[in-house]
Amino acid sequence: MVVLDSRSRGNAERYKEFRAQANGCPFCEINQNLNKIVEENSTMWVIVNAFKYEIWDNCSVLNHLMIVPKRHTDFLGGFNFDESMDYVELLEKYDELGYSVYGRASANEQKSVAHQHTHLFKLGAKIALEDYLDDHLR
Repeated sequence: MVVLDSRSRGNAERYKEFRAQANGCPFCEINQNLNKIVEENSTMWVIVNAFKYEIWDNCSVLNHLMIVPKRHTDFLGGFNFDESMDYVELLEKYDELGYSVYGRASANEQKSVAHQHTHLFKLGAKIALEDYLDDHLR
Protein backbone atom coordinates (compact mmCIF):
# COMPACT_ATOMS: atom_id res chain seq x y z
CA MET A 1 0.00 0.00 0.00
CA VAL A 2 1.32 3.44 -0.93
CA VAL A 3 0.72 6.27 1.55
CA LEU A 4 0.88 9.81 0.21
CA ASP A 5 2.37 12.59 2.35
CA SER A 6 3.46 15.49 0.20
CA ARG A 7 3.92 19.20 -0.25
CA SER A 8 2.96 20.71 -3.57
CA ARG A 9 5.87 21.10 -5.97
CA GLY A 10 5.85 24.88 -5.40
CA ASN A 11 5.81 24.58 -1.60
CA ALA A 12 8.56 21.96 -1.73
CA GLU A 13 10.76 24.25 -3.83
CA ARG A 14 10.07 27.30 -1.60
CA TYR A 15 10.86 25.22 1.49
CA LYS A 16 14.12 23.95 -0.02
CA GLU A 17 15.17 27.55 -0.82
CA PHE A 18 14.17 28.75 2.65
CA ARG A 19 16.20 26.00 4.37
CA ALA A 20 19.24 26.70 2.17
CA GLN A 21 19.18 30.38 3.23
CA ALA A 22 18.30 29.81 6.90
CA ASN A 23 20.85 30.78 9.51
CA GLY A 24 20.20 29.09 12.81
CA CYS A 25 16.92 27.68 14.04
CA PRO A 26 13.84 28.98 12.17
CA PHE A 27 11.60 28.39 15.20
CA CYS A 28 13.80 30.17 17.74
CA GLU A 29 13.09 33.41 15.93
CA ILE A 30 9.49 33.14 14.79
CA ASN A 31 9.09 35.43 11.81
CA GLN A 32 5.71 37.18 12.05
CA ASN A 33 5.59 37.61 8.27
CA LEU A 34 6.42 33.98 7.47
CA ASN A 35 4.85 32.18 10.43
CA LYS A 36 1.39 33.47 11.17
CA ILE A 37 0.73 32.91 14.87
CA VAL A 38 -2.74 31.47 15.38
CA GLU A 39 -2.51 31.47 19.17
CA GLU A 40 0.01 31.27 21.96
CA ASN A 41 0.26 30.56 25.63
CA SER A 42 3.16 31.23 27.99
CA THR A 43 5.41 28.49 26.53
CA MET A 44 4.04 27.51 23.08
CA TRP A 45 3.02 29.00 19.78
CA VAL A 46 0.50 27.54 17.35
CA ILE A 47 1.52 28.71 13.89
CA VAL A 48 0.39 28.19 10.32
CA ASN A 49 2.91 26.05 8.46
CA ALA A 50 4.30 28.39 5.80
CA PHE A 51 5.21 25.38 3.65
CA LYS A 52 2.16 23.23 4.22
CA TYR A 53 1.64 19.71 3.06
CA GLU A 54 -1.04 19.29 0.41
CA ILE A 55 -1.59 15.61 1.20
CA TRP A 56 -1.28 13.72 4.47
CA ASP A 57 -2.23 10.11 5.10
CA ASN A 58 -3.78 9.91 1.61
CA CYS A 59 -6.14 12.83 2.33
CA SER A 60 -6.19 16.43 1.19
CA VAL A 61 -4.94 18.86 3.84
CA LEU A 62 -7.43 21.63 4.57
CA ASN A 63 -5.32 23.31 7.24
CA HIS A 64 -1.76 22.67 8.46
CA LEU A 65 -0.71 24.14 11.79
CA MET A 66 2.21 23.41 14.10
CA ILE A 67 2.70 23.58 17.85
CA VAL A 68 6.15 25.02 18.51
CA PRO A 69 7.71 25.53 21.95
CA LYS A 70 9.06 29.03 22.49
CA ARG A 71 12.18 27.60 24.14
CA HIS A 72 14.45 25.50 21.94
CA THR A 73 14.38 21.80 22.70
CA ASP A 74 15.00 18.89 20.34
CA PHE A 75 12.50 16.44 21.80
CA LEU A 76 9.34 16.15 23.89
CA GLY A 77 11.29 14.80 26.86
CA GLY A 78 13.08 18.14 27.03
CA PHE A 79 9.91 19.96 28.12
CA ASN A 80 9.75 21.29 31.66
CA PHE A 81 6.53 20.87 33.66
CA ASP A 82 4.86 24.10 32.42
CA GLU A 83 5.75 23.33 28.81
CA SER A 84 4.34 19.81 29.15
CA MET A 85 1.07 21.12 30.59
CA ASP A 86 0.72 23.83 27.92
CA TYR A 87 1.54 21.33 25.17
CA VAL A 88 -1.02 18.76 26.32
CA GLU A 89 -3.65 21.49 26.66
CA LEU A 90 -3.08 22.51 23.03
CA LEU A 91 -3.10 18.88 21.84
CA GLU A 92 -6.43 18.31 23.57
CA LYS A 93 -7.93 21.47 22.08
CA TYR A 94 -6.90 20.70 18.50
CA ASP A 95 -7.85 17.03 18.82
CA GLU A 96 -11.35 18.17 19.84
CA LEU A 97 -11.37 20.48 16.78
CA GLY A 98 -10.74 17.46 14.53
CA TYR A 99 -7.03 17.87 13.83
CA SER A 100 -4.75 14.87 13.35
CA VAL A 101 -1.50 15.11 15.31
CA TYR A 102 1.94 14.12 14.04
CA GLY A 103 5.43 14.64 15.41
CA ARG A 104 8.69 13.11 14.26
CA ALA A 105 11.09 11.56 16.73
CA SER A 106 14.24 13.59 17.30
CA ALA A 107 16.32 10.86 15.59
CA ASN A 108 14.01 10.64 12.54
CA GLU A 109 16.07 11.40 9.42
CA GLN A 110 13.05 13.08 7.79
CA LYS A 111 12.96 15.76 10.50
CA SER A 112 14.34 18.85 8.79
CA VAL A 113 14.31 21.19 11.82
CA ALA A 114 15.77 19.99 15.12
CA HIS A 115 13.58 22.33 17.22
CA GLN A 116 10.71 20.16 18.45
CA HIS A 117 7.47 20.87 16.61
CA THR A 118 4.23 18.98 16.22
CA HIS A 119 2.15 19.04 13.05
CA LEU A 120 -1.61 19.50 13.27
CA PHE A 121 -3.54 18.48 10.15
CA LYS A 122 -7.20 19.22 9.39
CA LEU A 123 -7.83 16.57 6.74
CA GLY A 124 -10.30 16.53 3.88
CA ALA A 125 -11.32 13.88 1.39
CA LYS A 126 -9.29 10.78 0.55
CA ILE A 127 -7.15 11.12 -2.57
CA ALA A 128 -6.82 8.22 -4.96
CA LEU A 129 -3.26 7.40 -5.98
CA GLU A 130 -4.16 7.46 -9.69
CA ASP A 131 -5.70 10.94 -9.38
CA TYR A 132 -2.62 12.22 -7.56
CA LEU A 133 -0.24 10.76 -10.16
CA ASP A 134 -2.31 12.23 -13.00
CA ASP A 135 -2.35 15.70 -11.41
CA HIS A 136 1.25 15.89 -10.14
CA LEU A 137 3.60 13.45 -11.78
CA ARG A 138 2.42 12.64 -15.27
